[in-house]
Amino acid sequence: MYSLIFSKGQIDECIGRLALELTPIMSEETVAIPVLKGGMFFAADLLRALPYSVYISPVTVSSYRENEVQGKVKILGTEDVSGKQVCLIDDICDSGKSFLALKEALKRARSIITVSLIKRANSPFSPDYVGFVYEGDGWLIGYGMDDNGKKRNLDGIYVRN
Repeated sequence: MYSLIFSKGQIDECIGRLALELTPIMSEETVAIPVLKGGMFFAADLLRALPYSVYISPVTVSSYRENEVQGKVKILGTEDVSGKQVCLIDDICDSGKSFLALKEALKRARSIITVSLIKRANSPFSPDYVGFVYEGDGWLIGYGMDDNGKKRNLDGIYVRN
């Protein structure tokens, strides 16, 4: 069973706010790096809300296996971003390990902006831009977040009861 915590309307409003905050600091020269698979819905909507186009270079980051957090973060698909501004976009910041691993892998970038739709309140990592802070520790699904590969396509965000 699941309970709705963020509706489609709330997500849309949040994306509009984040796009307004990011517009003055990003440009067409920015490399947007969505974290797949979870961040693809958020990144697509956020990037469409910007008033200009950016280069998009998705990566795959895995630190979960069957809904359990694993220790090591694996990254696939990084491009050379030396000297460029990078915007890392992910659906949720749990421990922050994915963001930290990506920042290390992309350390030759001129600058790195981190954006997360949701940050868990107890996460030791604080992205530069956050849509929602979630106080609970329940498993979240919908809007890119999954339950063993399913439920990503829900337009709201739910917590598993």
